[in-house]
Order: sequence, then structure tokens, then C-alpha cells
Amino acid sequence: MWRFDLDGDGAAEEPLSALERRRAAAIVRPLARRRWVAARAALRGVLGERLGREPAAVEIHTAPGGKPYLVDADDMRFSLSHSGDVALIALRRGGEVGIDLERVGRRPRAF
Repeated sequence: MWRFDLDGDGAAEEPLSALERRRAAAIVRPLARRRWVAARAALRGVLGERLGREPAAVEIHTAPGGKPYLVDADDMRFSLSHSGDVALIALRRGGEVGIDLERVGRRPRAF
């Protein structure tokens, strides 16, 4: 499992696919867009390192239900979750993996 600070130096869009860039461009809020790009770049970095290839060369597709998967690494599964300024990535060979992260918001004070 890896943890990433999404408000760090900022991630470049270079490793992202054309589809990921279009998806990022559709995110209206600049902070949310920057964090989404940073999370995807971090994911590509981890996957690229484990697969022995450049992050931009990692082929990530999306199943009909919306779950992303690797095209040419049948035994590797991954999960990415991000909330606020933190992202978590879980990686596993030989079985499914899942991770979930939720930011706990401030509750309004009761009077």
C-alpha cells in the first residue's frame, strides 16, 4: 500500500493517457482537478515501477461497471482511493484488492 500527498509539488499530466486528460479537463474546480491528476499520476508511477515500464506506457482501461484494470498484466490488481489531499494505492498479484478512503468532514456545532 502507498500513501500520497496530493497537495505536494504538483503532478504533471505527462504520464496520463488522452482519455485521462479529457476526464481531468472536465473537472471544473481547479483544486479537485489538480488532486485528481496527482492521484492518477501517482497510480501510474506505482504501476510502472512494478511492471518495469514507463508510467505513460501503462495501459489502464475501465470495465463496464467502472472499475479500472490493467490490459496486459492479468495477475495484477490495484485499487486507488483519494479524498481531500490524500490518496491511497493498494496493489496485489493473484487476487482482487480494494481500498477506500473517506475524508471526515467537520460537523456543524449543535446549539
